[in-house]
Amino acid sequence: MGEHHRGPIRFSADGEPSSEATVRDFAERRRTEEALRVSEERLRLALEATSEVVWDWNIPADRIYESPRWAQMLGYPAEQAPTCWAQLRPFFHPDDLPVIEREMSQAVAGATDTVAFEHRVRAASGAWVWLLARARVVERDARGVGVRMVGVCADISVHKRAEEALREVARRKERFLAVLSHELRNPLAAARNSLFVLDRAPPAGPQARSSRAILDRQLTQLTQLVEDLLDVSRITSGKIQLHASGLDLVELARRSVEDQRHLFAARGIELRVDLPPGPLWAHCDATRIAQVLGNLLQNAAKFTIRGHVLLAIDVEPPGTARLRVRDTGVGIDASLRERLFRPFEQADSTLDRSQGGLGLGLALVKGLVELHGGTVEARSEGPGSGAEFVVFLPLQAERGAPEPAPSAPQPTPSLRIVAVEDDEDAAIVLGEMLELLGHRAEVARNGPDALELVRRLRPDLVLCDIGLPGMSGYDVARALRADPELRYIPLVALSGYASPADVQRAAEAGFDRHLAKPIPPEELSRILSGVARDAGARRPANGPR
Repeated sequence: MGEHHRGPIRFSADGEPSSEATVRDFAERRRTEEALRVSEERLRLALEATSEVVWDWNIPADRIYESPRWAQMLGYPAEQAPTCWAQLRPFFHPDDLPVIEREMSQAVAGATDTVAFEHRVRAASGAWVWLLARARVVERDARGVGVRMVGVCADISVHKRAEEALREVARRKERFLAVLSHELRNPLAAARNSLFVLDRAPPAGPQARSSRAILDRQLTQLTQLVEDLLDVSRITSGKIQLHASGLDLVELARRSVEDQRHLFAARGIELRVDLPPGPLWAHCDATRIAQVLGNLLQNAAKFTIRGHVLLAIDVEPPGTARLRVRDTGVGIDASLRERLFRPFEQADSTLDRSQGGLGLGLALVKGLVELHGGTVEARSEGPGSGAEFVVFLPLQAERGAPEPAPSAPQPTPSLRIVAVEDDEDAAIVLGEMLELLGHRAEVARNGPDALELVRRLRPDLVLCDIGLPGMSGYDVARALRADPELRYIPLVALSGYASPADVQRAAEAGFDRHLAKPIPPEELSRILSGVARDAGARRPANGPR
């Protein structure tokens, strides 16, 4: 059948029906239908292309249309897309459903025209997908009750995961600051109380000796805390430097056991060793691998109340050294195992914190092992069943060259030293320490005074802080290197700024060495002797004294 003309019939001037007018009507109608078809096709393509779900709800009839994106986003077949509220409701997270129903009900009742809320929807995989819904009531009946609502839903799961990650970082930061406060206050309290005893006890008596030993232990602990923090920062920022050479892992393990044996003896824990008879050579930084073994042994001792700890080394798989530290301690809960190697993670969260520590040791182990091209694993069958930490390091195909034995220490000559330190207490103690080490020391508190003192005394050595007021230690070094009569004098930076960049900057300013505070007196004595001997070649043959 042909098309029926449904519009008004048009007539020509003589009263006859106009075929021309009829043809125009048909053509106009076809153009309108074609424009509508094109518009609907564009809308369909737009709905399919958009990353958001578009939906339309006929409220009285409870009919819901959702664009194909709904099924695609959640992984369902298209035919499973809900077509009414009763079908959609089970997809919502139970905790979010009351919020959704409250917001939608208020909009339908006329309290607001628009709604926006975050909610979770179950995907086909069973996972919960976070969506942000925005909707508007576009039609109401005579009573003002909504009869039609349209809206969009966007996937915000990535955003929510980022928010949760930030919250976790904030929680860990709070925990870390609380733990850091605890770990700093304890040794500080012991050190301050020891000073009280030293002020009142006979200098050579047992109380004074005990207090001096306590001061030494607590300051060592504080120094280690600071060094661990700096090492974690260096590793995470990629600024740590390895000094690798041929290293016998077996011999290093023996030395590490001897270094830690007193700790196990004090705790009443048996320390067992299972090492191969011959050497296992690897290209490693001896200091850093010793740090790895020391941290693992200390960790085992910390969480083993009774029983034993085993340090074992073998070759497994071929070409790889396997270092194992296994204990009979408290074990590791499965929920903690994945987080153990993160900085500031703590297994001991009790108020008394009887185990102590900042939660940095295992993070350092992981970072240092990975810098050597190795891996580390934590194993445990759960609380009460002990734990095992396993380090895998690549072995050298050929035997490495052993490190040269340290030369016998030579007598340190008495030096005339100018020390530059702006902090009053630090300046006094530094001067007294240099005097007690057998040197003659003069102390300046700022850069200009230091330069005047150096010009007058022509010392054997200048020991200079970096963070001076006004004229920095770098400025002092540059001024001395620019003076033809003073440029030969050895310069040593003694500073709390100790990153690789700080060391490089000190060298560029003219310092011969860079020492990080605090440095033990015996180490300072050895380094000062070496610096003075090595840099003394700068002094002119008939130069001033």
